[in-house]
Amino acid sequence: MVCRQCIKCRACSSVTLLRLQVGWLDATPFAIGCKGCGAILRGKLIQDQKNVSLDLQLENSDRVDELSDGNIVQEVECSGEFPVKRYFGTRAGELKLSPFIVASGFMGEAYIVFKANIYKYLAVRRTKWSELSTVIDLYAAKNYGAASNLLKQHFPAKDETPDLRTLVSHFYDVIDSIIQCLLPPNHFNKRTLYLLRFFGDAKRTNEKELGRLVEYLYNELDVLGLESEGINILTRFLNHFDYFLPTICLSYYSKGSVPQPLGAEYLITTTDFDIVKQFYADSYEWICRALPLLMGAENIRTRAEYNSMPTIQRHRTIKRIHSLSDFQHAPNAIKKEFIGTSPGLKQYFSSILDNQIRNAVSHYKTRLDPVEQLIEYFPFNDPARAQKSKHIYLIDFVNNTYAQLASVWDVLYLIGGVRVSANQ
Repeated sequence: MVCRQCIKCRACSSVTLLRLQVGWLDATPFAIGCKGCGAILRGKLIQDQKNVSLDLQLENSDRVDELSDGNIVQEVECSGEFPVKRYFGTRAGELKLSPFIVASGFMGEAYIVFKANIYKYLAVRRTKWSELSTVIDLYAAKNYGAASNLLKQHFPAKDETPDLRTLVSHFYDVIDSIIQCLLPPNHFNKRTLYLLRFFGDAKRTNEKELGRLVEYLYNELDVLGLESEGINILTRFLNHFDYFLPTICLSYYSKGSVPQPLGAEYLITTTDFDIVKQFYADSYEWICRALPLLMGAENIRTRAEYNSMPTIQRHRTIKRIHSLSDFQHAPNAIKKEFIGTSPGLKQYFSSILDNQIRNAVSHYKTRLDPVEQLIEYFPFNDPARAQKSKHIYLIDFVNNTYAQLASVWDVLYLIGGVRVSANQ
């Protein structure tokens, strides 16, 4: 089903014909560029599932009825669940397929799994979200007694031994069962377990030294504070999952059917660029703060001591990194250099943590063309290259941010495992 509605931009009075695909969400956000002036037209399509009715809520545009096609500046396809195919021009005989038809064709039977996972997550939001969000808040605030009581009441577990180890394990199992609905298929086996096994290798190499690393993490890294901040980032993601839903959908496409870059063929009509920018910056910084956890494990795996850093002779700043504490306080770009010395960590982090995008996002050096959905960013700080820019499509940026948020969960799950092992 498609909801057709003409809207007039309040800034320039240009008219856009919206074709909003009615999907599964009670509220489908949209953000599209006005072709007349470049303003971002925002709104939501509200579905009343019980009474089978629709309501279009507009922020900075107005409904316009009974306009002829000659008055319409642009026609825009919108979908809350799927990426929108980018059609160029009006070639004779060109068949414009709906986002659902395009996506289901590329997903095949995986579409059933995608829909089931999203329905499962939506069911949690409709029935237990108040209790779950309270549990998350209590746990992040380290109010473990109240968090444990609420968990037992609304999310019972087989083992309800009243100790911290059981609470931490129970908490992560509950959150994992929910957040996996929003992560790529088989993510736990492909990515989360990868970090757990990486850390396990360090334990098999030198268990006593791993104990010293855990002591360092508690005393110097403030791993509990880091855990709370990571949980807060993931909670925001759970609350804004609809901005990422089309990129979640793309992770179910059959192998070889996803173009690179994504934006060459697809648009995303659900996202708020400013909110996603904040997600990118926060997830990037958090992961970089957590890197001593993994670098310490790598040091044990390869040199048997958590504090034994690899030698890199590239430039003076790197030569000053002699301990894990030096690494912890080094700039993020330097941390990435050291991560690159580990084949295992380099493989895991190869597709995320783009330092140039982070620099541009964190220092407000980005420009979005909302019609073409193309981001221009200025990653360089030195005056000679300050005006040199690069480009990335909006849907690719959202997809990169989504990948970093998935990695935040992987590292958080590892922190949970460390806490369970250490019983702290």
